[in-house]
Amino acid sequence: MRTAVIAALSERNGDGVVSGNQSVKDLEETYVGDITPSNEQLLRDNDEPNTDSDISGAQGRTLVSSSQAETGLTNNSSAADLKSVGKYQIKEVLGRGGMGVVYRAFDPLIEREVALKVLSPEIAGSPDALQRFLCEARSIGRLNHPHVVAIYEINEWNGHYFLVMELLTGGSVADLSERRGPLPWREACRIVAQAGRGLAAAHTAGMVHRDVKPANLMLTQTGDVKVVDFGLSKILDATNDSLEAVTRAGQVLGTPQYMSPEQFEGIGVDLKTDIYALGGSLFRLLTDRFPYDECTTVVQLMKAHVMKPAPVASQVNFRVPTACDRIITRAMAKDPADRYRSCDEMAAELEALVASNTAPSISFLNAVPARISRDDQRSDRRLSSAIVVEPSKLQAAMRKDVLTQAGVSDVIVAHSIAEAQSLLQSRNPDIIWTAMELPDGRGIDWLRSVGVQGILQQATVVLNCSDGKVADLVSVGKAGSLILAPKTAPLVSILKVIHGAGPVRFSDTAMSADFDPSTTPVRVISNTGRLPERLTVMFKELRLTDVEVNLPSTVATKKSFAPRLTLLIHAADRMSGDEEAYAAMVSIRRTELAASVQVTSDKLILRAVGHAGVTATLHRLFNSAGLHALLQAGH
Repeated sequence: MRTAVIAALSERNGDGVVSGNQSVKDLEETYVGDITPSNEQLLRDNDEPNTDSDISGAQGRTLVSSSQAETGLTNNSSAADLKSVGKYQIKEVLGRGGMGVVYRAFDPLIEREVALKVLSPEIAGSPDALQRFLCEARSIGRLNHPHVVAIYEINEWNGHYFLVMELLTGGSVADLSERRGPLPWREACRIVAQAGRGLAAAHTAGMVHRDVKPANLMLTQTGDVKVVDFGLSKILDATNDSLEAVTRAGQVLGTPQYMSPEQFEGIGVDLKTDIYALGGSLFRLLTDRFPYDECTTVVQLMKAHVMKPAPVASQVNFRVPTACDRIITRAMAKDPADRYRSCDEMAAELEALVASNTAPSISFLNAVPARISRDDQRSDRRLSSAIVVEPSKLQAAMRKDVLTQAGVSDVIVAHSIAEAQSLLQSRNPDIIWTAMELPDGRGIDWLRSVGVQGILQQATVVLNCSDGKVADLVSVGKAGSLILAPKTAPLVSILKVIHGAGPVRFSDTAMSADFDPSTTPVRVISNTGRLPERLTVMFKELRLTDVEVNLPSTVATKKSFAPRLTLLIHAADRMSGDEEAYAAMVSIRRTELAASVQVTSDKLILRAVGHAGVTATLHRLFNSAGLHALLQAGH
């Protein structure tokens, strides 16, 4: 029973199993612990987050029990102070792992630099630890694959067992992710696909890595990926060799952020465990978050890996296509039988995705909690079709031209209500852009009749009218967004508001795809007395660094600050719910794009967007995707 297994894992502390409230960052690097049955009470006791022992700062390290900390090299000064090992001249320490210290070394005979991994004398004195080290060396030595680190020599010198490998100077994929944050999805998929090819070769040779993670994927100078550190690998064909089968059933070994359910359960593992960890690594590279990053204690992390559905990358990074979500979901399936049959199969699917013309599908639906009403679950999508209703041929041509230049492929012009109504019989446009005065009636009256038919619920409606009122436009009924634009409004301002308000958006190319949201100046004016926590999370997700916050208790706004976007935050109980009130707040701000956001007990709602007199009214869930669109529109 899985809950019993988790309870057992979370109970024993002195005998080699971490306590439920212990944080990953408090542990050493390698964890091996026998599982014994226990009751389920501890699982319930440790169900709530423990603020004193969080795992948020952990960097995907491999767990070690407190009783076996002596198997590491961290406190072994004699090994760390080595000047040479045999013929190899030690240059510097490159890193420390669960099995030893890795040095940059120089081979004077061949005149090349190498990576030299040394096992300390203390570990060499432990038969199990020594056997794992030698298994790693022999296992990797069997392989000759472009995506697996090459082994040059295995030897012993003055009581030190050592392994000589090719030196990989591009750093680890974990280092790359740490420097750059979320990687472009094609690059992340390429990295994981290459790792998958290397692991598939290892599986064919009879090995399971058991500790796949970005830190164990190294880069060459040309950016190719090589899998390293098979120290935790299990030799699949060694079931009759008690010396080699050092990682027995009933032991937990690996890195908790990427460990499969079967690893936590302490049952036998096979290549499907590496596939699970590959899926978790892909999620990490796409989002700059660990799978189940919301967990604050080790026991919560165990529960999540064993019981929770796979995390969805596009909920964190809206630039990730849903095809990546499907790959992660399959790779991280709880039942190994539901995962890919092999790493080669997973790699092939990633390679096909990289070579395709797939684009991210920005979707609020994926990110909406279950409690959000269906009316708020409108999916953002790329704007591809529009109907422009304008009696003036010159004005119609100008509007069609600006939409076409913005990437709208299908723009149809109608000069009367009758023509427009005929077009609606065969089209479901993303935008309906109409003048107020038309030869056969008023635009607002026609929009009301169309609204009754339900055609506008997913569309953006633009009404060009200098003396119109927001209340008149709201009477049209439900629509994706309703935009009131004076006749004299710059067309570029209308485009900005269309993109910022959604639910349809122009292409990234049309709306400054190369802009950096993290450096876009943003001003927040709030009447809530504090910055909403959800908004703070969104700022962190987009790495915004140039934000000025004005609360009722703060000093007046600095005149020197020139925001590209102003967010006006209002608590639901301090603001009337009518659209005119929210629209009025954004309509008076002329120089920058402005958005009015309503704060409720459980969500943020985007209520209005405005620029240079153009005003959109809407009622949509506001999350990181919506904030990114506003930043892009304001750029």
